[in-house]
Amino acid sequence: MKGSKNYYPLNDWIICILASNFLPEPHMTFSPLTLLGSLLLLASIGMSIAAPIAQDPLYHDYGDQRTILGIPYFWNVMSNLPMFFIGLYGLREATRRFQERPAGVARLIPIVLSGGIFITCFGSAYYHWMPSNDTLLWDRLPMTFMFMSLFSLLVYDYLGARAGAISFWVSIPAGLASVLYWHFTEAAGQGDLRPYAMV
Repeated sequence: MKGSKNYYPLNDWIICILASNFLPEPHMTFSPLTLLGSLLLLASIGMSIAAPIAQDPLYHDYGDQRTILGIPYFWNVMSNLPMFFIGLYGLREATRRFQERPAGVARLIPIVLSGGIFITCFGSAYYHWMPSNDTLLWDRLPMTFMFMSLFSLLVYDYLGARAGAISFWVSIPAGLASVLYWHFTEAAGQGDLRPYAMV
């Protein structure tokens, strides 16, 4: 709103330029890879504009901190147990039906997804046992396998095999790199969650 003290005319100018140059005409169509690449480009631009985001220390301050059977944060730790069985079942099904799927990432994605769920059980339980930035690393690394492979599965199903393969081989390394980047910047006292937030 122009009456707001936070109104910047430059913002409207930028939006108009982007709209006039990049918005499609009614008859234009885009390939799935073009759409995916455009979304990634916009996300990257947004990430570069935003200020670095450090991990909030209150993130580790859970409401339920009871120790039961010698296990601190008992319910937070035990809430990860279902992932053990879900991941194990998924791995069994993914390997049992391995040959039924088309060759390539269609066979790998279910294994990585199920394996990610399985190891997240241990990484997340470890973090919730001793909540800190150091242990949070071992929660986020396996979750990255889980979320990035799930994302690749959706891309594969909705945008096609080629887009799914590109997503799989790009998003998982990018996701892992984003977690490591956050961890090392946090250890250096300049924590930055922006890449992790994007993936």
